[in-house]
Amino acid sequence: MIKLIDGLGILGRQLKKEIKRWNIHEDKDLIIYHTWNVRDKSESAQIVEYLKFCSFISSTKKKIVFISTSSEKNSHYVEYKQRAEAALLVRGNGVIIRFPAFVANNNIFMELRDELKKPEGIIECVTPEDASRFILDDARFDGKSKIYTYHGTMIPATVVKKILDIGGEKG
Repeated sequence: MIKLIDGLGILGRQLKKEIKRWNIHEDKDLIIYHTWNVRDKSESAQIVEYLKFCSFISSTKKKIVFISTSSEKNSHYVEYKQRAEAALLVRGNGVIIRFPAFVANNNIFMELRDELKKPEGIIECVTPEDASRFILDDARFDGKSKIYTYHGTMIPATVVKKILDIGGEKG
């Protein structure tokens, strides 16, 4: 049986649907750890998340799938996600699946739409449907590799902004 920890946000809601739709029940227990404070990226908030994760992984022997980030941004969020990855690898019996930071947070779209953020660079886009299928496929893999990174579609931020502008037009 697959157990989803937290599962909030667009990715969490899609994972719940996919688990139910696929009617996934397995011989072994599997835990998908999809909970982390993505809004408050301060060091104190990220330490709390990291310590919660370390406490969680020490409380179970079950296989854990940790949903992490492929972001290389110099931030406490990335630092403590990577520390959590290391803790899981040392513990053993786990898989890390990395996604672009965007998949779990549609704030980028809202900030571009509301002109709170200037469209710069490239945005890596992943649909919740693709992400949840990737997670469920790799979560059940028992091979030697323990870290998987999903690469989304790279779209210039200026193009995303234009699409949002078109979508917001009335008339």
